[in-house]
Amino acid sequence: MDKIIARCKEGDISAQSILYEKYVSKVLRTAFLLCKNKDLAEDITQETFIRVFSKINTFIGESHSFDSWIYSVTLNVAKNTFRKQKLLNFFSSIDDHEELKSPIIIEEGYEKKEREELLLAAINKLPYKFKEVIILKYYNDFSQEEIASILNIPIGTVKSRINSALKKIKSNLNNNNSLEGVLDHE
Repeated sequence: MDKIIARCKEGDISAQSILYEKYVSKVLRTAFLLCKNKDLAEDITQETFIRVFSKINTFIGESHSFDSWIYSVTLNVAKNTFRKQKLLNFFSSIDDHEELKSPIIIEEGYEKKEREELLLAAINKLPYKFKEVIILKYYNDFSQEEIASILNIPIGTVKSRINSALKKIKSNLNNNNSLEGVLDHE
């Protein structure tokens, strides 16, 4: 990966294409989970890669992983997009976006879909700062340390936000036992 990034820094279009193909689905999924609007998620993804390639020379591999850096760029682009449009809740029905379903594995069939929708609805009710830690942790499998690095906040703040978010989700689900165990702590 270091060689691909070095080639990108030199302006190598084929290296940029390789990097894009490696990360586009992850960035798109993260953007979609934040905004629940396919068109807006695509716009955020496009803007993310424009920024990544225009600012790749600022990436220093020794202090951060590229994964952390690209997710940090994605979250910043999303925040800026939300600010510009002054809308924080673009959530629509997951049914309209079959290709971007959440990766939570509970069981197959209708019950799984119903549980995912309940969970996503509960996440939708969270303040943005809680949504981003939940999405990074449970949908992108980042550790708490990586989340702290991505968001440039102390690890204690990450832990606190995850804990608070989980409490709010549980509260929003009105003690619905059918989702028990879906979001386990580290």
